[in-house]
Amino acid sequence: MPKPLSRRSRPPDLRSQINRALQLEISGKRAEAEQVYLAILAVDPKNSVALHRRAILCAEHGENAEALRLIEAAMKANPAAAGTVFDYGLILDRLGRAAEAVAAFDRALVFKPKDWKALYNRGVCLGKLGRNVQAVASYDRSLDLNPQNLDALHNHGVALTELGRYQEAAASFARATAIKPDYAEAHFKEAVARLTLGDFRTGWEKYEWRWRTAHADGARAFHPQPHWDGREPLAGKAIYVYSEQGLGDAIMFVRYAPLVAAQGATVIVGVQPPLKALLAGTEGISVVAAGEQLPPFDLQCAMLSLPRCFKTDIDTIPAPVPYIRAPADRIARWRNRLPRDGCLRVGLVWAGSRTFTRDKRSTSLDRLGSLVGCPGARFVSLQRDLLEPDAEFLRLHPHVLHFGEELRDFADTAAIISQLDVVISVDTAVAHLAGAMARPVWIMLAFSADFRWLLEREDSPWYPTARLFRQPAIDDWASVIEKIKGELVDLVGHRASAP
Repeated sequence: MPKPLSRRSRPPDLRSQINRALQLEISGKRAEAEQVYLAILAVDPKNSVALHRRAILCAEHGENAEALRLIEAAMKANPAAAGTVFDYGLILDRLGRAAEAVAAFDRALVFKPKDWKALYNRGVCLGKLGRNVQAVASYDRSLDLNPQNLDALHNHGVALTELGRYQEAAASFARATAIKPDYAEAHFKEAVARLTLGDFRTGWEKYEWRWRTAHADGARAFHPQPHWDGREPLAGKAIYVYSEQGLGDAIMFVRYAPLVAAQGATVIVGVQPPLKALLAGTEGISVVAAGEQLPPFDLQCAMLSLPRCFKTDIDTIPAPVPYIRAPADRIARWRNRLPRDGCLRVGLVWAGSRTFTRDKRSTSLDRLGSLVGCPGARFVSLQRDLLEPDAEFLRLHPHVLHFGEELRDFADTAAIISQLDVVISVDTAVAHLAGAMARPVWIMLAFSADFRWLLEREDSPWYPTARLFRQPAIDDWASVIEKIKGELVDLVGHRASAP
């Protein structure tokens, strides 16, 4: 406990000690500054400035609960200090209390209506709450006051993307890169917006900025061989084409490997282990799983750089489906596992990878309850791993087949898909697999869907056998499922009336 200032050394007020502590902070001597603030509070426990600054220092150390206690004491001592209320909002946000943080920033703006920082942070918290319309308005006001705020421009674009306003989002990201030409995150997010809008020329070029973003660590293969850019002749050379993103991305973009081989190259495709057996029989390529020894090669290329290398636009998307087929031995393994009673056989996938956070693509199995009751249809879960609510649903609906861990890899999944009449799936790897196999697949899409599904379309130029069912509003799975239910009833009826 710091020793209180003695009566003899105590100044008429504590302003000089406050100024000294502030100077220590500016000089980077945070620990010394904190000792001064503690000494001041030993003399004057309600000193609002010392309480406020100690709260900030605690927050910097990650001591957010103590920071909250101190900042609340500071506000009680001086309720009209706009800066204290602002920092109260920041601390609440650190604690995951976004709604209360918004209220704090609103209060700070009453004291200081043109505080662009308060407006910006208010927008951040509104975005965390999913209130993106209000977030955009808050960012707009902040940018009116400070048009150069790169974080506001970036987050403004993100919020617009969530609202499906891609043209405006792309413009916001472009404003950011005009100010900071090497702003990789903004370039990359503009690329995604441009691709969603169908502007493939700009989109694929800017998509290369992904390598310079914070989340690119570990995605790019670190081999000494040069990366192919589409211009160097490939005849007589070996090229390593590797998966850099998810399983669905690998399934989608492996379609380019035969095009690379057609240029006279020996093509080595690197994929995740669950895909190796599935792709091993693909003509003209050899497949290695991550972690396996690579054969010698001359060049390398990431899968999602191939559309740029081939100058792909909407009219030239290579879609010669099927370009993936289930291995014959796996088909034989699963041939007698599915019912053969004349009913429509329907595959179901309702969730993507459990590693995704805030996964807007996924729904829950209980929401599909109205589908699995459709007469004349038999349902097969293509989901390998289950959350407990999904497992409980399956216990209550034993007529829905679920194979779980019997699905060893995607070759097993493909074998089952080959025997189904239709697959109903959210936007996940199984949807891509069904499309790549040229099987009928109905894909349930979130309101602001991934770039590959473009805008407003009910079909996909990437997968000719796919039908897209889009949410009409954010998180409106009910409308999607109701529409699919109607289509499913019609499909069962057509099957029953067929000669």
